[in-house]
Amino acid sequence: MIYVRHRLAIEFRNGAWLDESRRSDTFEFLRENGFIYVCVDEPQGFKLSVPPVVEATSDVGMVRFHGRNRDNWEKKGISVAERFRYLYSHDELAEWLPKLAELASKTKELHVMFNNCYRDFGVKNAQDMDKLIRSQPLLVPDHLKTQKKK
Repeated sequence: MIYVRHRLAIEFRNGAWLDESRRSDTFEFLRENGFIYVCVDEPQGFKLSVPPVVEATSDVGMVRFHGRNRDNWEKKGISVAERFRYLYSHDELAEWLPKLAELASKTKELHVMFNNCYRDFGVKNAQDMDKLIRSQPLLVPDHLKTQKKK
């Protein structure tokens, strides 16, 4: 018989889970159950905004970039692509480098995903982030240092 182990990743859609009064209990629950916490980058200042708290609750770290399109974040009657229509700037991505380094130091694997799914924005920003990470020698794992740069 073959057993397949599935890992669950939890991404909160309500910032209340990460309020100062709940944060430690939330992360303790995720750790106790082996759940992967998904850190997010999204527009702030809305009732349900989830803050970009960097934390590792398992041996896998995840960060999901939704974009910062404040104008469309809570707009009704628009497509998903319009909601996530946001192209990150170099500086906005670079501000995540120390956070990614911190998360990588606490995990065996780190997954960075882009959900700014308008046109090729997610692909472009993933390429931009790859270049930024590779430009930081301390962030690049040894097995990637030997790969040819594109």
